[in-house]
This record gives sequence, C-alpha cells and structure tokens, in this order.
Amino acid sequence: MNEYPNCKDREAVTRLWALVSGGLTPDHYWWCITDVARVEWRELNGVCSPIPEGNGYGTLQFIHKNLEGFFGGPDRNQIARWIVSRWGGIYRGVEAADGWIDAIYAEGVNHFINTQGTNRIASWSKLLSMHDSENYAVYDSRTSTALNCCLAVMGRSERFVMVNSRSRTPAYFAKLKLRKGRCNEAHGYRDYLKLLKCFS
Repeated sequence: MNEYPNCKDREAVTRLWALVSGGLTPDHYWWCITDVARVEWRELNGVCSPIPEGNGYGTLQFIHKNLEGFFGGPDRNQIARWIVSRWGGIYRGVEAADGWIDAIYAEGVNHFINTQGTNRIASWSKLLSMHDSENYAVYDSRTSTALNCCLAVMGRSERFVMVNSRSRTPAYFAKLKLRKGRCNEAHGYRDYLKLLKCFS
C-alpha cells in the first residue's frame, strides 16, 4: 500500500487539516473529567495535586504533565486503569491495561504496537498518549470516523482503520455509511502518527 499522506503534498495535507480541525484551537477542547475520576486521581500513589476545576485544555495539560513517563513507575498498573476507564471512559475489559503496561515496560512501545495491531487500539492508544504526548496520540472511533469522512469529502480513496463503537452517536451512523465503500486495505496507527507529524 502506498504511504499516505505524502507530507510533500502540502496542498492535500493542508486541506485535510482544515477539514479535520474545522478551524478549532486548543481553547475549544472539552473533555469531561467526572467527580469519581477526580476522587480516584487523589488516591493514585505519587499524585499529590488535585485536578484543576474545569474540563478544558489546561486540565488535560495538567494530567499529561503529572503522568508523563509513568510506564516505569511502581504504580503503573493502577494509573493505567485510571487512564483507560476514568479518563478514557472505557470500562469493559479495563483489567487488560495491566498486561499492556507490563508488556510495554518489558519490551518497548514499538514491539507492543506491532504485536497489538489494531486490537483494542482505542484503549491502549490512550495509555501511549499519556505516556508521551509528543509522539503518540489517541486513536478511537471519533478519530477514525472524522479522518475517513474528511478523506471522503476530499474525494480520496484512502481510509484509516475503523474503530468499533457501541454508542449510537452521529459518528456511529457515519461509520456505517463509510464502511459501504471502504477499501480492502486501511491505514493503521503508525500511518496515523505520520499524518499528525505532517500537520505539525
């Protein structure tokens, strides 16, 4: 499969970014941090400061700063479960996070990504993004649907791997429509990270 996107094709990359971002900036970021998540945050060993009020970009930066590099810490399993369930909102099978963290710590991120492929990517990509937000990012149903919708609008045939979602949101129905015309091959997580580098 040909690599996409080609960062040298600045016109295509610029148009795709305009469609994906919709002109939004970090100031528009919003992600609900529940009261339960805030309480359990204080119970994490090694975390001494409460999460600031609000659900904006500043709150996300605070969480990133406090958890960056947590893979090597003694409390990494407890923190991993908090990230996947309380921050990420994925509760089914959250105990798998223990094995992911142990595998990443023992064998490295690259080996882990190669082994996992796209299996439960919406969960473990959240761990990677918290560990190192400069090089990894969340890849979930919203991400894949938004990217593929924008590529379809551009008239491109490329598609990224579609992530399953049980919630019947607008993204869910958009995904059903996209799947009717999806290609046989789809770009995965590493292609997604390359795309983000093109945007920067």
